Amino acid sequence: MYKIKFSFSALNDIDNIDSSIRGKLINKLKWFQDNFGDIKIMPLKGELSGKFKLKIGDYRVIYEINWDKKEIYILKIGHRRDIYKIDLD
Repeated sequence: MYKIKFSFSALNDIDNIDSSIRGKLINKLKWFQDNFGDIKIMPLKGELSGKFKLKIGDYRVIYEINWDKKEIYILKIGHRRDIYKIDLD
């Protein structure tokens, strides 16, 4: 099973999301961790090449995968209109 780890930025993102949406995001991330081997991952292109996205309603989660350690590293969480305008460096 894969384990989810969060960047400091992603933890701040969760804290800043409305509580009614936050619960849905957290539940979906738990589901994502438990079912990671059974889902189709969605790679990103361009400047975000090498990273992946998870759609949760109008929100997106940008993450990286460490295949050797079986870890999913959540980099950023945000609304779909804003999430791709960010700098992950």
